[in-house]
Formats: sequence, structure tokens, C-alpha cells
Amino acid sequence: MNEGFDSYRQLEIGSSSGEVLVLRLYEAALRHGRAALEHARAGSVGERSAAVSKVLAIVGELQQVLDFERGGEIAAQLDRLYAFVSDLLIKASVESRPEGIEEALRILEPLCDGWAELVDRHREDAA
Repeated sequence: MNEGFDSYRQLEIGSSSGEVLVLRLYEAALRHGRAALEHARAGSVGERSAAVSKVLAIVGELQQVLDFERGGEIAAQLDRLYAFVSDLLIKASVESRPEGIEEALRILEPLCDGWAELVDRHREDAA
């Protein structure tokens, strides 16, 4: 069953717009961030580190695909925000502070919500 889901996910990603792909990245960052928080609270250092590493990789990818030419000041602000989130996660991981992970999630959640709204609007406009 997992194999079928993975195939569907690959098909979805391969045929998705840039907006949907960014939304999927945010959703994955939040999923792994919540897992990191659970592991941090449970004292599972290895699992926490692995989950934080995944979030950092996703945030790094979001930062890397910013289009400064088209995005202007918004892209610059997102760049700074992603750098701040990365710093929070690194510090939280090094210092074993779940609060830093919580703060990173509080920043990423409204960004994810905004992208979800954007994707919904584009779907409605296309219908």
C-alpha cells in the first residue's frame, strides 16, 4: 500500500505547479518539525537530530529557490526569515531546547497556511 501511495505522490509532484511544490515543502517541514519537537520532549536525541536535519534541508531548499528578481523585497524578507528559522533550529538542536523548535514551527505554520490559500485560489480560478 505504501508503494502505491509513493507512486501517486511522485506523479502528483511531477505534474504540480511551483506553488503546489512549495506548499508540499512547507507541509513536510511542519511534519518533520513536529516530529523533532516530539523527539526533543521525549529526550530522543538521535531522532530529534534527524528530524531537525530534514527541516533544515527543506528550509534550505525553500531559501535556495527564492526568485529575488521577481520576488523583490518579499523574497529578501523570506530569505532573512528562513535564515532565522535555520538558526533557531540549529540552536535548539545544539542546546536541546524544544522551545526553539516550537518557535520555528510558529513561523512556518502561517507561511504554509498562506501557500495553501494561494494554491486553493489558483485551483478555483482554473476551474
